[in-house]
Amino acid sequence: MRSSFVLVAFLLAPAAVFASEFDGSSGITPRSAENILHRHRQHAHVVRDGKKALKKRALSKSKRCKAKHTTTSAPAPTQTKESGDANDGSGDVIQIDGGKCNPVGATAKTTKTTGPNGSIDFLNCGIHSGGWTPPKITVKNLIYKSLDNPNVRKTFAPCTKYFDKFEQYAKANGFPSIFLAAFAMQESSCNPGTKGGGGEVGMFQLSPDKCKQGVDCFDVDYNMRTAAEYFKGQLDSSGGNVLEALGSYNGWFEGITEGKARAAAGGPCCLCQNNLDYLHQWTNGWIQGINAYEAGLGKYFNLRVCSGH
Repeated sequence: MRSSFVLVAFLLAPAAVFASEFDGSSGITPRSAENILHRHRQHAHVVRDGKKALKKRALSKSKRCKAKHTTTSAPAPTQTKESGDANDGSGDVIQIDGGKCNPVGATAKTTKTTGPNGSIDFLNCGIHSGGWTPPKITVKNLIYKSLDNPNVRKTFAPCTKYFDKFEQYAKANGFPSIFLAAFAMQESSCNPGTKGGGGEVGMFQLSPDKCKQGVDCFDVDYNMRTAAEYFKGQLDSSGGNVLEALGSYNGWFEGITEGKARAAAGGPCCLCQNNLDYLHQWTNGWIQGINAYEAGLGKYFNLRVCSGH
């Protein structure tokens, strides 16, 4: 009984037992004490080693979990301009250096002669002296709204049944769908049966040379596809300059002056003039979700001299 009691005491309080000189009076010989001590030390090592192993495995598992999480986490979604519902460019106003066409004169709110993409004088740079020198504005620079915006769609209400087609043909040519909606409203108020004073045809007012023989040029799909492809071609040939491509759509060319733009006013085709407010109406009106005609955007209104316009 005594040996058992001492053994229990030894296990519970090893420091006290090992402090004695083991003279045999306790019933534990030096050799048996050495064996017990050896086993105790082995047990202590096992416990310590076990704890270390558990800690190491837990840390390793934590690192694996972190690594797994890092490699499998989905990338942040890329926002496109089409997905926004306010001004979708860099800030409220266009951020470019207008060079010799400075000042840009951009304002967050569209007015009769200014807007997010610059003033009408900036957009028409050089038209009063030496000829038009279109500032370089790319799709990336341009400030515009998304056609998905419910408030914007109200402006384009006459085009409602064509929204899917705008998306289809704009996407096929790599530019925002509101661009086609803007052309449709600017050119014909989205009326596919419109015929212009100079023989222009359909919703996008295609010039007669773009209407192939034997093709119904008033057909909405043909008219829209041809307009989209023409604008894309102008974008490419101008190095991505939206303003130059836009001017080309209305018959503008680099070097055109106000006098040349008005030249047809006194002839049999008054409506064959180049609309001097076109760039401002399109960039600061239509693609901002604003009806450029109802808002009276511009300062030239050179087509008003034409009878019935």
